[in-house]
Amino acid sequence: MRLIHSTFIAALLLAPALLMGGCASGPPAGTLPEIGFSHLEKISLKASTIEIASLYKSPLKAPFVEHRFPTSPEKAAINWGKTRLSVSASNNASARFIITEASVKEVPVEKKKTGIVGVFTSEPTANYFAKLEVRLIIEPSPGQVGGEITVNANRNVLIHEDASLAERERIWLEMVEMLMIDFNNEMESRIRTHFSQFVE
Repeated sequence: MRLIHSTFIAALLLAPALLMGGCASGPPAGTLPEIGFSHLEKISLKASTIEIASLYKSPLKAPFVEHRFPTSPEKAAINWGKTRLSVSASNNASARFIITEASVKEVPVEKKKTGIVGVFTSEPTANYFAKLEVRLIIEPSPGQVGGEITVNANRNVLIHEDASLAERERIWLEMVEMLMIDFNNEMESRIRTHFSQFVE
């Protein structure tokens, strides 16, 4: 399954304002805002219960670095599920929102310039690759047919060697923001298209 990018160029350009909830002023120095979705309309599923869980277990060691992020892809995805999905039926159907992948890998980048030029030239020192995979499953009432959706989102960003820790954390947060923009657009589109019978 391929992610949809070009259709949502306007949304991507507005990503920081959208996912930060449209705050008029920035966060206090030394703090970063959470990635939130409360400004988006809830998706009401025709089920009586919903489970939001993660099967992803971070290795907590190189090359995986998601545990160092201000907001990890896993945390952002759980927040998305809790904020955007709701249930509105009294039947026996249930919904399951399961995170199966939420990793970020750090890949070193070799310097291209050496000698005196290299000393005074700031170059990318690491490339960060984020990957998110989530399954949404509807387990219906007896006699009904359910369904399953799997959505993948991927993002990467280069960080220069002279970036401070605060700058790195800001760039990491922005990367997860964009990852969640991609995920949000694709998951909602697929729910509306393939799960229309399960949506109020």
